[in-house]
Amino acid sequence: MPRGPELSPSTRSRICSLRTDAKYSYGKIASLFPYIPRSTIVSTCKLEAIRGKENDSCKRTGRPRNLSEEERDTIYDYIQQKPSCRYYELLDLVDNKICERTLRDLLKEFGLRKWRKITRPQLTEIDALNRLAWAERYRNFTPDDWARVYFSDKTSIERGSGAGAQWTFVRPIHQAQEGKGDPESARGGVTSNVVHSTYSTYLPTILSNRSNAIFMHNNASTHTAHIVRDLLQEIGIEVIQWPPHSPDLNPIENLWGLLKRKLLECFPELYDMPNNDDTRRYLIEAAQSTWSQIDADILRKLSISRQKIM
Repeated sequence: MPRGPELSPSTRSRICSLRTDAKYSYGKIASLFPYIPRSTIVSTCKLEAIRGKENDSCKRTGRPRNLSEEERDTIYDYIQQKPSCRYYELLDLVDNKICERTLRDLLKEFGLRKWRKITRPQLTEIDALNRLAWAERYRNFTPDDWARVYFSDKTSIERGSGAGAQWTFVRPIHQAQEGKGDPESARGGVTSNVVHSTYSTYLPTILSNRSNAIFMHNNASTHTAHIVRDLLQEIGIEVIQWPPHSPDLNPIENLWGLLKRKLLECFPELYDMPNNDDTRRYLIEAAQSTWSQIDADILRKLSISRQKIM
């Protein structure tokens, strides 16, 4: 039988008074309160001394906690030290005394939840206005117009990484913003000279017989350098004006996750390969092979999808 509603303090006081002062039997009291089980009347009278004068409900011990206060503190401190930790790491900390569902309830009690790691800085008001102006400028582009646009982007492909989105306990507003990275991190990589060499090598071939083509790249300093701008003018290609901090508008961004997941599905051995030149060459060949397997229909749909986000 399910537990019934608790008696109010006034009802308890009335029952106890009839028993103590009027010397009523439990049966007689039950006849006056037919909606209250006799067993409840008996326990109410016997617990009067514990409840005190106000006859408030006694504190219930409930089910004992599976984790001690020290173990709860251990989980909380670990999250603060490693916000990107996984659930299985937290469960290992307490020897798997609880299940994942119980862990989620505990984190909810802490006021913590998982947030997807942001992939770009928070937009400023000026950035938002620039994005709006861009959308208004190209809002009337048809699927045929977007088919003229050659989107470009770059990404890094590493062994065993990039298979899915990353999550953290740090709220998006508190995640690292542009200009707040590690000043001691190594520099180098893609320079304006590298971009110039890449464009001069591949763009003329890619854009041959496409006099009405439009080229897209973001506003990185390596793209806006004079040698790169002069090259694009020499090639004679129109460059689309791109709003700042807007990688989400580039359809290629949707391909990187697909490429990396497919890469690890087709070449799972990359997870355990050593970090050396042979592995690097193998990784490059594997990435190129995986890229060639992406259905052309996916590329077409991503291209014309720009019309829908306007």
